Amino acid sequence: MARYLKLKSDLEHVSVEDFRLCKAMQKWYLDIGDMLCYLNDVLTPHGFNEIVRDDFSGLRQMLTELK
Repeated sequence: MARYLKLKSDLEHVSVEDFRLCKAMQKWYLDIGDMLCYLNDVLTPHGFNEIVRDDFSGLRQMLTELK
């Protein structure tokens, strides 16, 4: 309860625009994991046919990085 009251009192000194920015950053922080998973699903080939169609580029990249 004490922590909540401290945070509440600190927020009273923040402008409306700064508060909106803080909320936007909080939303970004909460959503970034889902966004990265979505990008991975879209950009990374899945399934054997997709991997073959991509000419095994992901596998080749991993092998190149091991050298």
